[in-house]
Amino acid sequence: MNNRQYPSEEDPTGNNSPSRSPRRALTVRAVLLALAVACLVAVLTNYHDGNVVQWAETSHNYVAPLVIALTFLFVLLFNAFLHRLHSRLSLRSGELAVALTLVLLTSPLPRFFAHSLVGVVGHTPALLADQHTTMRRLRKANPYKVLPDRAMLTLEESKEYDGHLGKEPGDPVSPAIIPWSNWAGPMLFWAPLLIVFLTFSVSFGYVIYRQWAKRELVPFPLAEFASSLIQKRDDRTLPDVFYKPAFWAGLLMMVVIYVLLGLQAHFEKMVFLPIRFSYVELDEKFTFIKFSANGYSLLRATLYFTIIAVAFILPTEISFTSWFTWPIMVTSTFVYYSQTGQRFNANDTGQVMMGAWWAMALLILYAGRWYYWGLLKAAFGLRSDVVDRQSIWIARVFLLSLVALVAVLCFYGLPLDTAVLWVLVLSILFLVVCRLVAEMGIPWTPVGAVGPLAQMANIIGKTAIGAKLYSLLSIFNDILLPQKMSLLLIAPAVTNAAHIESKITGRNPSLKIVGPFMLIMLLFCIGVLIWLGYSNQGKGDDLHSRNSFGISGVNNAANNLRGMIVQRAGGKTVSDEEMTRFIKEDIPFLQRWSSAWNKWLSPDFINRFLPFFFFGFVLVLVTGYLRLKLPRFPLHPLPLVLIGTWLMSRYWWSFFIGWLLKRIILKIGGGRLFERSRPFFTGIVIGQAVVCLIWVIANIIIYWCNGLSFDATWHVFMRHIYSG
Repeated sequence: MNNRQYPSEEDPTGNNSPSRSPRRALTVRAVLLALAVACLVAVLTNYHDGNVVQWAETSHNYVAPLVIALTFLFVLLFNAFLHRLHSRLSLRSGELAVALTLVLLTSPLPRFFAHSLVGVVGHTPALLADQHTTMRRLRKANPYKVLPDRAMLTLEESKEYDGHLGKEPGDPVSPAIIPWSNWAGPMLFWAPLLIVFLTFSVSFGYVIYRQWAKRELVPFPLAEFASSLIQKRDDRTLPDVFYKPAFWAGLLMMVVIYVLLGLQAHFEKMVFLPIRFSYVELDEKFTFIKFSANGYSLLRATLYFTIIAVAFILPTEISFTSWFTWPIMVTSTFVYYSQTGQRFNANDTGQVMMGAWWAMALLILYAGRWYYWGLLKAAFGLRSDVVDRQSIWIARVFLLSLVALVAVLCFYGLPLDTAVLWVLVLSILFLVVCRLVAEMGIPWTPVGAVGPLAQMANIIGKTAIGAKLYSLLSIFNDILLPQKMSLLLIAPAVTNAAHIESKITGRNPSLKIVGPFMLIMLLFCIGVLIWLGYSNQGKGDDLHSRNSFGISGVNNAANNLRGMIVQRAGGKTVSDEEMTRFIKEDIPFLQRWSSAWNKWLSPDFINRFLPFFFFGFVLVLVTGYLRLKLPRFPLHPLPLVLIGTWLMSRYWWSFFIGWLLKRIILKIGGGRLFERSRPFFTGIVIGQAVVCLIWVIANIIIYWCNGLSFDATWHVFMRHIYSG
């Protein structure tokens, strides 16, 4: 890891090298390149998913790898060609850092914000009116009834959108014939929420970045991989890593492996590559496996090469904790079953995770307490020597966006206390997710169990929230946050992008254009989705109703909502009119918190929620304390926040292999051999990104030529590249 002293505000460049000058990094051509690549990524992901495969493939896991792969190809081909013509024509490392930063920041937009919002506004009224089978839960209890009419398209407008305007499904329609005016009202209704949430997310990421990168020296493994693509000496045609044979060995290995896997999926006589095994059918024969939580994970494994590469470069205590604690967790759940006769279920896991996330947030804040306190004082104009001028105005933007977010939530119908609580839980979620991405390199984080609505439902109870507020919060969650997993949220994307730029330029010179750039890209993504929707993503494709875009969380929330209303009605059958009245009913402040108090006194809360919550809380807190007091303590608290998740059930084997490889290499050749091995693992990460890009482009070309996409067998093994 680079332990150099980062430049101060007075010496922004850090040294006298021209390539590190911030003023030479933020150029018009760097911004134009970022805009072109970001637009290309948005079109590729939205067109591929909506028109070609009609499923959430690229936008689910592959957006950031596409960004890295496109950057790789630009540096390798076009920029190298420009350098050959004349060195001044090619983009310098700083300019490439700015471009990569801006594109990476916009990578979450195609999946969330844009896709979810367009789906909710456009498809939902028509699908509900047609009584689509996937909407049966929403027909029984429809959370959208709490929204005013202007929040969605009218039924006629929605049917027009859902039916596409092209002569044939898939024919791109002219943007001139799209009724854009129909969308003006709903988009203006949702604009305050989107803009304020976007500002809050971006400023949140920048506020925490400086403490983590400059003082705590967090590794940022994904940003390190990406920045290695553009870090070069000015006299070289290509980045430094391109001159290392180990890098190309890792890249070519990934290309060969996944080409062979694709052929193996279609031809029985193809060479078999054992990158995964599964013996889960044996779980019925072993009591230990059968009655423990996620016990089947001990009987199967997939080699996730990106995770192996990340585990190799991570500090040993993180990679060790990530695999070592998983079998212990499985064993502990079996002991729990042996003692209580009850199986450790997903709800119990979620409660343990909540406690772990709250404890981890406290540890993060405690580690940076002097910096955050100094930043807070400086933001209010008080004297502080621990922050620079740039951080002060970022902190002020963050505080203003925090207040604005609460105000906007109140504008949409939340009472002040609920809005404040939602933002508090959201901040804890952001803080820990950012740390997971920055320190462990895991962007695919299952946040459903620890999302704001899930935590509020567990802590104060669904009855205390009430049907109306529960409906609103489920809609907000669906538009703004992933229900299960995503490549990146905005905030961790910001921290990684900031690290790329800071590593190359010494500062974050693109800060001044981040806001306008992201707003432009948000409008572009929404526009592309509307255009593609009228072209193909309509009734015939059935895309929106597959729980892929826009309604998945609300559809699931409808079950809980119906249960709440039936309970409120004393278990009686509820008519549609009564259902609507209950959903729109306001519950007074005292009544809501009286319900919360009753929940806190209930035996279920005392005997189940509190023990599990405090187990996760104490486990992380004690591990963090021992890390502070005992420098050689082998465990790290951060991986423990993912305890019991299906994600770690898949990743723990890969963490084990990465940790083992690192131990072997350090044992054989020490630190020197370890540093010489790093480019190989960088090649692995970049190689997988290139494979994804080639797959997407080839799929689109096949669709253009034949009207068909790759056979489903190709999709199956491609899904196992990043998370399965």
